[in-house]
Amino acid sequence: MRCAEVKKHLEDWLAGKQSPPELVTHLAECRHCKQLASEFGRLRGWLELLRQEPPTLAPAFWVRLRQRLEAAQQRQEAFWAAFNALAQRAALGLAVLLLVVSLLSLRQPPPLSIAGLEPAQDSFVVANGEITRDQVLLSLVTEMESWP
Repeated sequence: MRCAEVKKHLEDWLAGKQSPPELVTHLAECRHCKQLASEFGRLRGWLELLRQEPPTLAPAFWVRLRQRLEAAQQRQEAFWAAFNALAQRAALGLAVLLLVVSLLSLRQPPPLSIAGLEPAQDSFVVANGEITRDQVLLSLVTEMESWP
């Protein structure tokens, strides 16, 4: 029997109908036709499954499904509760840190006093007894140059 003839008789053979004995011999010898028969057999099995009525689910299935969904929801709620607690602590920590930094930046150094400083040269003194800002800086520089 040739491969072309096998294809004609293959559907009847898979259905269990009487087929020529040469078909079985050919399927045992020809690898291509044997693979084709196997694929047709699987296809036939899938089609049989599709023809069956859908299975009905037991009431216990719905109870177990509901329990699993509730457990998953509780785990999710527990996660978000822990996340919210962590976020609140982090926000509080950042607020305290911001407050401390703000207070430190508002703290100003005490104003400099030039009461104890004597001008390095008398030429810096203006007629009214006051000195200008530039003169103060020059006297400080002169004073610093004399330091060891």
